[in-house]
Amino acid sequence: MQASEDPEWVVRYAAVVGLQNLANAVTANRRELVEQIVTRLTQIANTDESRAVCARALLAIEKTRSLDPD
Repeated sequence: MQASEDPEWVVRYAAVVGLQNLANAVTANRRELVEQIVTRLTQIANTDESRAVCARALLAIEKTRSLDPD
């Protein structure tokens, strides 16, 4: 998650994509990890200086939550 704090926006953008892929890859029994990832994505969406990174974080949250079976 350190990459999500990198000074380069492109690295932060890639970190968001990686977090989304990680959340999508873990099984339902790792719900706590998925929630931690969504929490971090929410922080990024609310605080990043780059609109592209914020928008990508919001998309990642939406896509991750759409996979939730509940």
